[in-house]
Amino acid sequence: MRLEYNTITTMILIVNNNIIENIKQIGDKYFISESEINLINLGESYDYISIPSLEQKGCIYECELGKLSIKEIHYRRCLVDNNESYFSGKTEKTEIYFKANKVSNNQSTIKLSHIIIEKVKISKELNKIRAIDRTRYVDVGHEIIFHHELHIGIEKNTFKYVFKMDDMIVKRHDTGIDKEKVKSMNCMFKHVIPLINFYIESNKPLSLLNTTYLENFLPKAPLYDYKTISFSQNIAKELVYYMQIESIDSVRLVRFGNKMKGYMNYYMADLINQILNINLKFDEVSKTSYAYISNIPEEYNISEDKVKEYISLLLYLGITELYDDQRAKQEYLMNVPIEGINSSYSSPYINKEKLYMGLRKIYSFIYGLKAEHIMNGQYRVGRDDIEWCEKTYEFIELKSFKPNLKLLTRIEKILGIRLTINIEESKISSYYYHEVYDKEYVSGLACSKTDLNSEQFRKDAFFSLLTYFIDSYLNSPDEFKAYL
Repeated sequence: MRLEYNTITTMILIVNNNIIENIKQIGDKYFISESEINLINLGESYDYISIPSLEQKGCIYECELGKLSIKEIHYRRCLVDNNESYFSGKTEKTEIYFKANKVSNNQSTIKLSHIIIEKVKISKELNKIRAIDRTRYVDVGHEIIFHHELHIGIEKNTFKYVFKMDDMIVKRHDTGIDKEKVKSMNCMFKHVIPLINFYIESNKPLSLLNTTYLENFLPKAPLYDYKTISFSQNIAKELVYYMQIESIDSVRLVRFGNKMKGYMNYYMADLINQILNINLKFDEVSKTSYAYISNIPEEYNISEDKVKEYISLLLYLGITELYDDQRAKQEYLMNVPIEGINSSYSSPYINKEKLYMGLRKIYSFIYGLKAEHIMNGQYRVGRDDIEWCEKTYEFIELKSFKPNLKLLTRIEKILGIRLTINIEESKISSYYYHEVYDKEYVSGLACSKTDLNSEQFRKDAFFSLLTYFIDSYLNSPDEFKAYL
Protein backbone atom coordinates (compact mmCIF):
# COMPACT_ATOMS: atom_id res chain seq x y z
CA MET A 1 0.00 0.00 0.00
CA ARG A 2 1.50 3.30 -1.06
CA LEU A 3 2.18 6.15 1.34
CA GLU A 4 2.58 9.38 -0.61
CA TYR A 5 3.75 12.18 1.64
CA ASN A 6 2.92 15.37 -0.24
CA THR A 7 0.74 18.36 0.52
CA ILE A 8 -2.24 16.08 1.13
CA THR A 9 -2.54 14.85 4.71
CA THR A 10 -2.19 11.08 5.05
CA MET A 11 -4.16 9.33 7.78
CA ILE A 12 -4.00 5.98 9.56
CA LEU A 13 -7.30 4.70 10.97
CA ILE A 14 -7.37 2.13 13.77
CA VAL A 15 -10.39 -0.14 13.47
CA ASN A 16 -10.82 -2.86 16.11
CA ASN A 17 -7.05 -3.14 16.59
CA ASN A 18 -6.62 -3.35 12.80
CA ILE A 19 -4.97 -0.59 10.85
CA ILE A 20 -6.07 1.10 7.61
CA GLU A 21 -3.19 3.04 6.05
CA ASN A 22 -2.99 5.49 3.17
CA ILE A 23 -6.26 7.32 3.81
CA LYS A 24 -5.82 10.68 2.06
CA GLN A 25 -7.63 13.70 3.45
CA ILE A 26 -8.60 16.49 1.07
CA GLY A 27 -10.78 19.03 2.82
CA ASP A 28 -13.57 17.15 4.57
CA LYS A 29 -13.19 14.07 2.32
CA TYR A 30 -11.21 10.96 3.36
CA PHE A 31 -10.35 8.74 0.38
CA ILE A 32 -10.10 5.00 1.09
CA SER A 33 -9.58 1.84 -0.99
CA GLU A 34 -12.46 -0.38 -2.08
CA SER A 35 -11.05 -3.38 -0.19
CA GLU A 36 -11.04 -1.52 3.14
CA ILE A 37 -14.26 0.48 3.11
CA ASN A 38 -16.16 -2.56 4.46
CA LEU A 39 -14.10 -2.41 7.68
CA ILE A 40 -15.71 0.84 8.84
CA ASN A 41 -19.32 1.48 9.88
CA LEU A 42 -21.47 4.60 9.68
CA GLY A 43 -22.02 6.33 13.00
CA GLU A 44 -19.06 4.69 14.74
CA SER A 45 -15.95 6.46 16.03
CA TYR A 46 -12.38 5.34 15.40
CA ASP A 47 -8.97 6.45 16.59
CA TYR A 48 -6.73 8.00 13.97
CA ILE A 49 -3.13 9.08 13.47
CA SER A 50 -2.83 12.00 11.07
CA ILE A 51 0.59 12.28 9.38
CA PRO A 52 1.47 15.81 8.28
CA SER A 53 3.09 16.77 5.01
CA LEU A 54 6.84 16.15 5.42
CA GLU A 55 8.39 19.13 3.73
CA GLN A 56 12.02 18.89 4.84
CA LYS A 57 14.14 15.78 5.09
CA GLY A 58 15.56 14.99 8.51
CA CYS A 59 13.02 17.11 10.41
CA ILE A 60 11.02 15.21 13.02
CA TYR A 61 7.27 15.78 12.82
CA GLU A 62 4.82 14.82 15.53
CA CYS A 63 1.61 13.24 14.28
CA GLU A 64 -1.85 14.30 15.37
CA LEU A 65 -3.81 11.77 17.44
CA GLY A 66 -7.59 11.92 17.56
CA LYS A 67 -10.95 10.26 17.00
CA LEU A 68 -13.18 10.35 13.92
CA SER A 69 -16.94 9.80 13.78
CA ILE A 70 -17.99 8.42 10.36
CA LYS A 71 -21.07 10.26 9.06
CA GLU A 72 -21.24 9.62 5.26
CA ILE A 73 -19.81 7.15 2.74
CA HIS A 74 -19.74 8.06 -0.96
CA TYR A 75 -19.03 6.13 -4.18
CA ARG A 76 -18.48 8.06 -7.39
CA ARG A 77 -17.36 7.22 -10.91
CA CYS A 78 -14.45 9.21 -12.30
CA LEU A 79 -11.97 9.16 -15.18
CA VAL A 80 -8.28 8.57 -14.52
CA ASP A 81 -5.23 8.44 -16.78
CA ASN A 82 -4.76 4.98 -18.26
CA ASN A 83 -1.09 4.50 -17.35
CA GLU A 84 -1.22 0.71 -17.24
CA SER A 85 -2.16 0.20 -20.88
CA TYR A 86 -0.62 0.67 -24.29
CA PHE A 87 -3.75 2.63 -25.20
CA SER A 88 -3.83 6.29 -24.31
CA GLY A 89 -6.82 8.02 -22.85
CA LYS A 90 -8.87 7.74 -19.68
CA THR A 91 -10.28 4.81 -17.73
CA GLU A 92 -13.43 4.89 -15.64
CA LYS A 93 -12.86 4.05 -11.98
CA THR A 94 -14.85 3.96 -8.75
CA GLU A 95 -13.57 6.44 -6.17
CA ILE A 96 -14.60 5.93 -2.55
CA TYR A 97 -14.44 8.45 0.26
CA PHE A 98 -16.15 9.10 3.57
CA LYS A 99 -16.94 12.24 5.48
CA ALA A 100 -16.35 12.39 9.20
CA ASN A 101 -16.34 14.67 12.19
CA LYS A 102 -13.31 14.95 14.40
CA VAL A 103 -14.84 14.05 17.76
CA SER A 104 -11.63 14.93 19.55
CA ASN A 105 -8.77 16.73 17.92
CA ASN A 106 -5.21 16.54 19.26
CA GLN A 107 -6.19 14.21 22.06
CA SER A 108 -3.26 13.23 24.23
CA THR A 109 -3.28 9.44 23.68
CA ILE A 110 -4.84 6.46 21.87
CA LYS A 111 -5.70 3.38 23.95
CA LEU A 112 -5.62 -0.19 22.58
CA SER A 113 -6.65 -2.57 25.35
CA HIS A 114 -3.83 -2.13 27.93
CA ILE A 115 -1.52 -0.22 25.57
CA ILE A 116 -1.50 3.57 25.46
CA ILE A 117 -0.04 5.23 22.36
CA GLU A 118 1.31 8.46 23.74
CA LYS A 119 3.10 9.89 20.73
CA VAL A 120 3.90 9.13 17.08
CA LYS A 121 6.83 10.86 15.36
CA ILE A 122 8.06 10.59 11.80
CA SER A 123 10.96 11.97 9.76
CA LYS A 124 12.02 11.63 6.12
CA GLU A 125 15.22 11.02 4.17
CA LEU A 126 15.31 11.71 0.44
CA ASN A 127 18.20 10.18 -1.50
CA LYS A 128 18.84 10.53 -5.23
CA ILE A 129 19.43 7.40 -7.31
CA ARG A 130 22.14 7.84 -9.90
CA ALA A 131 23.18 5.62 -12.81
CA ILE A 132 25.69 5.79 -15.66
CA ASP A 133 24.33 7.14 -18.93
CA ARG A 134 27.08 6.62 -21.50
CA THR A 135 29.94 8.59 -19.93
CA ARG A 136 28.35 10.36 -16.97
CA TYR A 137 26.15 9.82 -13.96
CA VAL A 138 22.58 11.08 -14.18
CA ASP A 139 19.66 11.13 -11.76
CA VAL A 140 17.26 8.27 -12.51
CA GLY A 141 14.95 8.47 -9.51
CA HIS A 142 14.86 8.82 -5.77
CA GLU A 143 14.58 6.78 -2.60
CA ILE A 144 12.43 8.01 0.28
CA ILE A 145 13.07 6.55 3.74
CA PHE A 146 10.61 7.20 6.58
CA HIS A 147 11.73 6.82 10.19
CA HIS A 148 8.90 6.18 12.64
CA GLU A 149 8.88 6.43 16.43
CA LEU A 150 5.93 5.02 18.37
CA HIS A 151 5.96 5.98 22.06
CA ILE A 152 3.87 3.66 24.21
CA GLY A 153 2.90 3.33 27.85
CA ILE A 154 0.90 0.80 29.83
CA GLU A 155 -2.39 1.55 31.58
CA LYS A 156 -1.93 2.03 35.36
CA ASN A 157 1.82 1.49 35.09
CA THR A 158 4.95 3.59 34.77
CA PHE A 159 6.33 1.43 31.92
CA LYS A 160 7.43 3.43 28.85
CA TYR A 161 9.06 2.34 25.60
CA VAL A 162 9.83 3.80 22.17
CA PHE A 163 9.65 1.47 19.17
CA LYS A 164 11.62 2.59 16.10
CA MET A 165 10.95 1.33 12.56
CA ASP A 166 11.60 2.29 8.95
CA ASP A 167 9.74 2.30 5.63
CA MET A 168 11.08 2.82 2.13
CA ILE A 169 9.72 3.90 -1.27
CA VAL A 170 11.80 3.86 -4.47
CA LYS A 171 10.67 5.67 -7.62
CA ARG A 172 12.69 5.27 -10.85
CA HIS A 173 11.82 7.12 -14.03
CA ASP A 174 14.44 5.32 -16.14
CA THR A 175 12.83 1.88 -15.78
CA GLY A 176 9.35 2.99 -14.73
CA ILE A 177 9.57 0.47 -11.86
CA ASP A 178 8.60 1.64 -8.38
CA LYS A 179 9.40 -0.36 -5.27
CA GLU A 180 7.99 0.13 -1.82
CA LYS A 181 8.28 -1.54 1.55
CA VAL A 182 5.76 0.18 3.78
CA LYS A 183 5.00 -2.27 6.57
CA SER A 184 6.01 -0.69 9.88
CA MET A 185 2.68 0.57 11.24
CA ASN A 186 0.86 -2.52 9.99
CA CYS A 187 3.38 -4.76 11.74
CA MET A 188 3.21 -2.70 14.94
CA PHE A 189 -0.57 -2.84 15.24
CA LYS A 190 -1.14 -6.39 13.95
CA HIS A 191 1.73 -8.18 15.67
CA VAL A 192 3.65 -6.25 18.33
CA ILE A 193 0.83 -4.53 20.23
CA PRO A 194 -1.29 -7.73 20.45
CA LEU A 195 1.77 -9.60 21.81
CA ILE A 196 2.31 -6.98 24.53
CA ASN A 197 -1.38 -7.12 25.48
CA PHE A 198 -1.14 -10.93 25.66
CA TYR A 199 1.92 -10.62 27.93
CA ILE A 200 0.11 -8.18 30.26
CA GLU A 201 -2.97 -10.41 30.46
CA SER A 202 -0.71 -13.33 31.42
CA ASN A 203 0.25 -11.37 34.58
CA LYS A 204 3.96 -11.43 33.79
CA PRO A 205 6.20 -8.65 35.22
CA LEU A 206 6.54 -5.71 32.83
CA SER A 207 10.11 -5.20 34.04
CA LEU A 208 10.99 -8.46 32.24
CA LEU A 209 9.17 -7.75 28.95
CA ASN A 210 11.55 -8.86 26.20
CA THR A 211 11.48 -5.71 24.05
CA THR A 212 14.56 -6.88 22.11
CA TYR A 213 12.54 -9.86 20.83
CA LEU A 214 9.65 -7.55 19.87
CA GLU A 215 12.07 -5.28 17.98
CA ASN A 216 12.90 -8.27 15.75
CA PHE A 217 9.40 -8.03 14.28
CA LEU A 218 9.75 -4.45 13.09
CA PRO A 219 10.95 -3.35 9.63
CA LYS A 220 14.35 -1.68 9.87
CA ALA A 221 16.78 -0.27 7.32
CA PRO A 222 18.30 -1.58 5.12
CA LEU A 223 15.93 -4.59 4.66
CA TYR A 224 12.63 -2.84 5.56
CA ASP A 225 11.02 -6.19 6.27
CA TYR A 226 9.74 -7.97 9.36
CA LYS A 227 9.71 -11.51 10.73
CA THR A 228 6.92 -13.26 12.59
CA ILE A 229 8.85 -16.23 13.93
CA SER A 230 7.36 -17.58 17.15
CA PHE A 231 9.55 -19.45 19.62
CA SER A 232 9.90 -23.20 19.05
CA GLN A 233 12.16 -26.16 19.84
CA ASN A 234 14.08 -25.49 16.62
CA ILE A 235 14.79 -21.92 17.75
CA ALA A 236 15.92 -23.31 21.12
CA LYS A 237 18.43 -25.56 19.35
CA GLU A 238 19.65 -22.66 17.18
CA LEU A 239 20.46 -20.73 20.36
CA VAL A 240 22.70 -23.64 21.35
CA TYR A 241 24.24 -23.78 17.86
CA TYR A 242 25.35 -20.14 18.15
CA MET A 243 26.39 -20.19 21.83
CA GLN A 244 29.86 -18.94 22.66
CA ILE A 245 32.48 -20.32 25.05
CA GLU A 246 34.88 -17.80 26.59
CA SER A 247 37.89 -18.30 28.84
CA ILE A 248 38.38 -15.87 31.73
CA ASP A 249 41.34 -16.57 34.02
CA SER A 250 41.27 -20.28 33.08
CA VAL A 251 37.56 -20.47 33.96
CA ARG A 252 35.04 -21.31 31.22
CA LEU A 253 32.06 -19.05 30.58
CA VAL A 254 29.10 -19.95 28.38
CA ARG A 255 27.15 -17.16 26.62
CA PHE A 256 23.83 -17.28 24.74
CA GLY A 257 22.02 -14.80 22.50
CA ASN A 258 24.86 -12.87 20.92
CA LYS A 259 23.95 -14.10 17.42
CA MET A 260 20.18 -14.20 17.97
CA LYS A 261 19.35 -11.04 19.89
CA GLY A 262 16.13 -11.28 21.88
CA TYR A 263 15.50 -15.01 21.38
CA MET A 264 17.09 -15.98 24.70
CA ASN A 265 14.26 -15.86 27.24
CA TYR A 266 13.16 -16.84 30.73
CA TYR A 267 12.01 -20.32 29.74
CA MET A 268 15.20 -21.14 27.84
CA ALA A 269 17.36 -19.90 30.72
CA ASP A 270 15.48 -22.09 33.18
CA LEU A 271 15.72 -25.11 30.86
CA ILE A 272 19.47 -24.64 30.35
CA ASN A 273 19.94 -24.15 34.10
CA GLN A 274 18.22 -27.48 34.69
CA ILE A 275 20.31 -29.33 32.10
CA LEU A 276 23.69 -27.91 33.14
CA ASN A 277 23.00 -27.09 36.80
CA ILE A 278 24.04 -23.45 36.40
CA ASN A 279 22.45 -20.02 36.93
CA LEU A 280 22.32 -17.92 33.76
CA LYS A 281 22.38 -14.16 34.34
CA PHE A 282 21.54 -11.31 31.96
CA ASP A 283 24.02 -8.75 30.65
CA GLU A 284 22.10 -5.53 29.88
CA VAL A 285 24.88 -4.10 27.70
CA SER A 286 25.33 -7.01 25.28
CA LYS A 287 21.75 -8.30 25.71
CA THR A 288 23.13 -11.81 26.26
CA SER A 289 22.81 -14.46 28.98
CA TYR A 290 25.91 -15.97 30.57
CA ALA A 291 27.16 -18.25 33.34
CA TYR A 292 30.43 -19.76 34.52
CA ILE A 293 30.59 -23.49 34.05
CA SER A 294 32.63 -26.24 35.69
CA ASN A 295 32.81 -30.05 35.84
CA ILE A 296 33.93 -30.35 32.23
CA PRO A 297 35.63 -33.70 31.47
CA GLU A 298 39.40 -33.37 30.98
CA GLU A 299 39.33 -34.69 27.41
CA TYR A 300 37.03 -31.79 26.45
CA ASN A 301 38.52 -29.03 28.60
CA ILE A 302 41.46 -28.51 26.24
CA SER A 303 40.01 -25.75 24.04
CA GLU A 304 36.95 -23.52 23.77
CA ASP A 305 35.71 -25.44 20.72
CA LYS A 306 35.94 -28.82 22.50
CA VAL A 307 34.11 -27.35 25.51
CA LYS A 308 31.38 -26.10 23.14
CA GLU A 309 31.17 -29.58 21.60
CA TYR A 310 30.58 -31.19 25.01
CA ILE A 311 28.14 -28.54 26.32
CA SER A 312 26.15 -28.46 23.07
CA LEU A 313 25.66 -32.25 23.16
CA LEU A 314 24.29 -32.05 26.70
CA LEU A 315 21.92 -29.27 25.68
CA TYR A 316 20.68 -30.84 22.44
CA LEU A 317 19.92 -34.05 24.30
CA GLY A 318 18.23 -32.23 27.19
CA ILE A 319 16.16 -29.96 24.94
CA THR A 320 14.96 -32.96 22.91
CA GLU A 321 13.73 -34.70 26.07
CA LEU A 322 12.56 -31.82 28.24
CA TYR A 323 11.32 -29.04 25.95
CA ASP A 324 7.79 -27.98 27.01
CA ASP A 325 6.09 -26.14 24.17
CA GLN A 326 3.17 -24.93 26.30
CA ARG A 327 5.43 -23.38 28.91
CA ALA A 328 7.68 -21.90 26.21
CA LYS A 329 4.67 -20.11 24.67
CA GLN A 330 3.89 -18.60 28.07
CA GLU A 331 7.41 -17.42 28.91
CA TYR A 332 9.21 -16.64 25.64
CA LEU A 333 8.33 -12.93 25.97
CA MET A 334 9.99 -12.79 29.42
CA ASN A 335 13.58 -11.67 29.65
CA VAL A 336 16.19 -13.40 31.79
CA PRO A 337 16.50 -11.48 35.11
CA ILE A 338 19.81 -9.64 35.59
CA GLU A 339 20.56 -11.66 38.71
CA GLY A 340 19.42 -14.93 37.13
CA ILE A 341 16.54 -17.25 38.00
CA ASN A 342 18.25 -19.17 40.82
CA SER A 343 16.52 -22.40 39.86
CA SER A 344 17.10 -25.18 42.38
CA TYR A 345 18.22 -28.50 40.88
CA SER A 346 19.98 -31.07 43.03
CA SER A 347 22.12 -32.46 40.19
CA PRO A 348 22.65 -31.97 36.45
CA TYR A 349 19.93 -33.45 34.26
CA ILE A 350 22.44 -35.62 32.39
CA ASN A 351 25.00 -37.59 34.39
CA LYS A 352 28.01 -39.57 33.18
CA GLU A 353 26.07 -42.83 33.07
CA LYS A 354 23.33 -41.40 30.85
CA LEU A 355 25.72 -39.75 28.40
CA TYR A 356 26.79 -42.97 26.71
CA MET A 357 30.33 -42.84 25.27
CA GLY A 358 29.05 -44.11 21.91
CA LEU A 359 26.83 -41.03 21.54
CA ARG A 360 29.79 -38.79 22.29
CA LYS A 361 31.81 -40.41 19.49
CA ILE A 362 29.11 -40.17 16.83
CA TYR A 363 28.33 -36.60 17.89
CA SER A 364 32.03 -35.64 17.67
CA PHE A 365 32.11 -37.06 14.14
CA ILE A 366 29.12 -35.03 12.88
CA TYR A 367 30.10 -31.96 14.97
CA GLY A 368 33.29 -31.76 12.93
CA LEU A 369 31.34 -31.48 9.66
CA LYS A 370 32.74 -28.93 7.21
CA ALA A 371 30.39 -27.70 4.50
CA GLU A 372 30.67 -25.15 1.72
CA HIS A 373 28.21 -23.83 -0.84
CA ILE A 374 29.72 -21.44 -3.40
CA MET A 375 29.41 -19.99 -6.89
CA ASN A 376 32.59 -19.87 -8.94
CA GLY A 377 33.67 -18.84 -12.41
CA GLN A 378 36.46 -19.02 -14.97
CA TYR A 379 37.61 -16.15 -17.17
CA ARG A 380 38.54 -17.25 -20.70
CA VAL A 381 40.16 -14.85 -23.18
CA GLY A 382 38.34 -14.70 -26.52
CA ARG A 383 35.64 -17.14 -25.42
CA ASP A 384 32.55 -17.10 -23.23
CA ASP A 385 33.33 -17.32 -19.52
CA ILE A 386 32.02 -20.23 -17.43
CA GLU A 387 30.09 -20.07 -14.14
CA TRP A 388 29.00 -22.92 -11.87
CA CYS A 389 27.88 -23.74 -8.32
CA GLU A 390 29.57 -26.15 -5.90
CA LYS A 391 28.45 -28.09 -2.83
CA THR A 392 30.99 -29.76 -0.54
CA TYR A 393 30.63 -31.84 2.63
CA GLU A 394 33.59 -33.23 4.57
CA PHE A 395 33.75 -35.41 7.70
CA ILE A 396 37.12 -35.98 9.41
CA GLU A 397 37.85 -39.36 10.97
CA LEU A 398 38.63 -39.18 14.70
CA LYS A 399 41.70 -40.79 16.29
CA SER A 400 39.42 -42.62 18.70
CA PHE A 401 36.58 -43.40 16.30
CA LYS A 402 36.45 -44.85 12.80
CA PRO A 403 32.92 -44.73 11.32
CA ASN A 404 31.53 -48.05 10.14
CA LEU A 405 29.77 -48.61 6.82
CA LYS A 406 26.30 -48.50 8.39
CA LEU A 407 26.94 -45.05 9.88
CA LEU A 408 28.33 -43.67 6.61
CA THR A 409 25.41 -45.13 4.64
CA ARG A 410 22.92 -43.51 7.03
CA ILE A 411 24.65 -40.11 6.70
CA GLU A 412 24.52 -40.46 2.91
CA LYS A 413 20.80 -41.24 3.03
CA ILE A 414 20.00 -38.29 5.33
CA LEU A 415 21.94 -35.77 3.22
CA GLY A 416 21.15 -37.36 -0.16
CA ILE A 417 24.82 -37.69 -1.13
CA ARG A 418 27.50 -40.31 -1.84
CA LEU A 419 30.65 -40.00 0.26
CA THR A 420 34.16 -40.71 -1.02
CA ILE A 421 37.01 -41.73 1.30
CA ASN A 422 40.27 -39.82 1.19
CA ILE A 423 43.21 -41.38 3.10
CA GLU A 424 45.91 -38.91 4.13
CA GLU A 425 49.58 -39.72 4.76
CA SER A 426 48.89 -39.37 8.48
CA LYS A 427 46.45 -42.28 8.10
CA ILE A 428 43.60 -40.01 9.24
CA SER A 429 40.84 -40.38 6.68
CA SER A 430 38.24 -37.89 5.55
CA TYR A 431 34.91 -38.62 3.93
CA TYR A 432 33.79 -36.02 1.46
CA TYR A 433 31.22 -35.18 -1.18
CA HIS A 434 31.70 -32.61 -3.92
CA GLU A 435 29.08 -31.62 -6.50
CA VAL A 436 29.25 -29.14 -9.36
CA TYR A 437 25.90 -28.03 -10.78
CA ASP A 438 24.27 -25.26 -12.85
CA LYS A 439 27.33 -24.95 -15.06
CA GLU A 440 26.74 -22.43 -17.82
CA TYR A 441 28.50 -20.18 -20.31
CA VAL A 442 28.16 -16.43 -19.81
CA SER A 443 28.89 -13.71 -22.35
CA GLY A 444 29.98 -11.21 -19.71
CA LEU A 445 32.60 -11.43 -17.02
CA ALA A 446 32.22 -14.59 -14.91
CA CYS A 447 31.85 -14.18 -11.17
CA SER A 448 34.75 -14.78 -8.82
CA LYS A 449 34.36 -17.18 -5.91
CA THR A 450 31.18 -16.15 -4.07
CA ASP A 451 29.78 -17.73 -0.91
CA LEU A 452 26.15 -18.89 -1.17
CA ASN A 453 25.46 -18.84 2.58
CA SER A 454 27.70 -21.77 3.54
CA GLU A 455 26.88 -21.14 7.19
CA GLN A 456 23.19 -21.91 6.65
CA PHE A 457 24.12 -24.81 4.35
CA ARG A 458 26.26 -26.38 7.07
CA LYS A 459 23.66 -25.70 9.79
CA ASP A 460 20.85 -27.38 7.83
CA ALA A 461 22.97 -30.50 7.26
CA PHE A 462 24.12 -30.62 10.87
CA PHE A 463 20.59 -30.39 12.28
CA SER A 464 19.33 -33.08 9.90
CA LEU A 465 21.99 -35.47 11.23
CA LEU A 466 21.60 -34.37 14.85
CA THR A 467 17.83 -34.88 14.85
CA TYR A 468 18.12 -38.40 13.45
CA PHE A 469 20.89 -39.70 15.70
CA ILE A 470 19.57 -38.22 18.96
CA ASP A 471 16.12 -39.65 18.19
CA SER A 472 17.73 -43.02 17.48
CA TYR A 473 19.76 -42.83 20.70
CA LEU A 474 16.71 -42.02 22.84
CA ASN A 475 14.09 -44.19 21.17
CA SER A 476 15.89 -47.01 19.33
CA PRO A 477 19.00 -47.88 21.40
CA ASP A 478 19.62 -51.23 19.67
CA GLU A 479 19.55 -49.58 16.25
CA PHE A 480 21.82 -46.83 17.51
CA LYS A 481 24.46 -49.32 18.72
CA ALA A 482 24.69 -50.71 15.18
CA TYR A 483 26.26 -47.40 14.10
CA LEU A 484 29.24 -47.90 16.43
